[in-house]
Amino acid sequence: MVLLVVSAVAPLATLSAGASTVPPAPSSAAGTHATPDAAAGAAPLDALDASAETSAASRSRGEVDSMGAMPAASRTNATTPHDGLHVDFTTSLTPARPGEVGVVARFTVPSGVTSITAEVPEGATVTDTEGFSQRGPRRYEWTRTTDTPSLTYRWSVNESVTRGREGAETSGHLFVDTGEWALTRAPRLGVTYSGTGERQPIRTDQSVDGQGVAGESLLFLGPVDTTTRTVDGQQVTLAVPAAAELRESRADVLDTLARAARTTTLGPTDERALVIVAPTDGVQYGSTGLQRGPADFWVRDVQRLDSPENVWVHEYVHTRQTARPTSATRWSYEGMADYYAASQALHSGRINYSQFRRHLDVGTRPRYGDVVLAEPETWRGTTANYWKGALVFAAIDRQIRIESDGSATLQDAMRRAQERSDGGRLTQSTFLDSVAAVGGPESRRAARRFTETEATPETWNRSEHARVFGGLPDVEYRFEAFRVEGPYRTTTSDRLPTLATDERVVVLAVAANTGDAPGTYAATLRSGERAIGTRSGKLAPGESTTLSWTVPFEAPGNTTLRLGESTRRVTVRSPAEPGITDLQVPGTVRTGERVRVRAVVENPADHPAGGAITLTAAGRQLTERDVRLAPGESVTLSQQVVFQSAGEYPVSVGDRTTRVTVREATPTPTRVSGGGAGDRSTTAATDGGDESDGGDTSNDESGTGSPSASATGGTPTDADGAGFGLVAALLGVAAALALAVRRN
Repeated sequence: MVLLVVSAVAPLATLSAGASTVPPAPSSAAGTHATPDAAAGAAPLDALDASAETSAASRSRGEVDSMGAMPAASRTNATTPHDGLHVDFTTSLTPARPGEVGVVARFTVPSGVTSITAEVPEGATVTDTEGFSQRGPRRYEWTRTTDTPSLTYRWSVNESVTRGREGAETSGHLFVDTGEWALTRAPRLGVTYSGTGERQPIRTDQSVDGQGVAGESLLFLGPVDTTTRTVDGQQVTLAVPAAAELRESRADVLDTLARAARTTTLGPTDERALVIVAPTDGVQYGSTGLQRGPADFWVRDVQRLDSPENVWVHEYVHTRQTARPTSATRWSYEGMADYYAASQALHSGRINYSQFRRHLDVGTRPRYGDVVLAEPETWRGTTANYWKGALVFAAIDRQIRIESDGSATLQDAMRRAQERSDGGRLTQSTFLDSVAAVGGPESRRAARRFTETEATPETWNRSEHARVFGGLPDVEYRFEAFRVEGPYRTTTSDRLPTLATDERVVVLAVAANTGDAPGTYAATLRSGERAIGTRSGKLAPGESTTLSWTVPFEAPGNTTLRLGESTRRVTVRSPAEPGITDLQVPGTVRTGERVRVRAVVENPADHPAGGAITLTAAGRQLTERDVRLAPGESVTLSQQVVFQSAGEYPVSVGDRTTRVTVREATPTPTRVSGGGAGDRSTTAATDGGDESDGGDTSNDESGTGSPSASATGGTPTDADGAGFGLVAALLGVAAALALAVRRN
């Protein structure tokens, strides 16, 4: 007879959208590691810490061994089962019931199995059965009428957590279903079966009905795009939902995960790892990231790579921690992940040593002074296991390197400890013995002192770090210049001026390796919290290189450009209104004469100005010109106008108005001798047919004021029916248009 249990207890009790706590259920939360929001300083939920003690056992029994990450544009069929009992879970969205998903659990029963009992999760609603009969509120038994029985049920997804730290609390989701998409744990059943023959494991597969992606332990339901990269035999799949706005580029995230996969040697790799980007628009999460099962985790879409608190690496490190902690080593799970996340950021050039050291210095703060890491009751409700844990791991790593003369590291000790864990449990003695085995007695004494007493190690300077850990590149970034381009101006300065909308800035910067070893750099320029782009490469000691990004600014507002630790404030405004500072029109003209109207347009603002400048005469709009001016810039516009009737007329350019008196023309015939074809008669009035200087009437009066009289009639026209002459296309076709432009 065979008796095997897939999950003796249904998954962690689910809550409604408004719930704020999750009851402890360590037996069903195997392999879960949550990264609290560093800004909020939230401590991890005790139930999540305790649950790590059950993860390795579940994997070692082989009871939950799915096919891993499977992008699912449509329903994925179950794989061909082997000799053991096979359960294929298919999950689908239920848009009419936000907060719930639909689950179909299809069994494939091999010969020799005589009985099956399945228990649905607490709170689940069974909607259909085939080959099962109900024997209790949540318990169903196989009727043996089919070898492919199934259970169909609705399952609540939304789970929230409240975490407290020194009197402060934060709340947020661990899993969520919005109706349009869902980020959820993989469904499970409590299953037992009996029969004849040899003991066989139960095999489970996870798939999604519709768009989504399925891992062994996490699912995303909804539109999603996946990218997979293979690193040393491990397939790392990055799943980016359509609802997510990934702050970093996909390539940069995958590069970071690939580096972590190559350089993390403290534990074995799984064949597949699924990384889900969690959408944050409209959703408050209780963690910055969450790892579940052997190699699945999610990270919020806003998380950065250029930070010591690199959540992407932190959660990946959890996938390489295979031993279950005891009470005395529980701190090591988060401390180890936090230390290696910061170390990876340092050695990849995303942070410098000053940032790395400041990160470790948090563990020396007085609030953690009475913490004994091996005694969880001294740090429960705080983040000491993260901050002091990272500092202690750094100090142990340093001591191992010193005592072994650089031949061993902390990763060697942790790999040995996990391989020698007692029944899959990482005990304090195993941890200390492994440190001693790769380092020596001094390393063991340091590890014991910093974990079993209140002693806190001190951080060290950069030169000491380079001496012990080897040559260290130290890449610094600085802004060099800003080139402003757009419809108003093109200018370069070492300072950012106030911008107008629709301008763009070419940011010129320098990456310099001031360290004593060659290394890589990865410079990410940010506008606010948005990543503009990353420039990466290698630099020898003392070498520098120029970097550039183009950043468009389309809306008014304030933001900050950030490159490493360098920042520049950016102010963007709507274009200012250009003003008319001078308007010149002859005071008296004759009918039929061409009258030159000159207007000086200036920008008195500290940022660009733009707008339409309109010429009107006698209430009639003659032309309009779009003017764009840099701060302090001016332009002179010139236009010729012909009045056909006598009278007094207003002439306006923009908000400035003057008046002109038009008198009837009294031409006097003039005979010019000389004979031949050159003999002709002319009048004093011009006909507007050319742009000669003679066509510009000279009068002894000029109007520049704003008269009180109104127009008396007449039909003024511009000399060619065209507008202000700054438009190049008009110059070639407007023979009668006199244009003068001056920019100051």
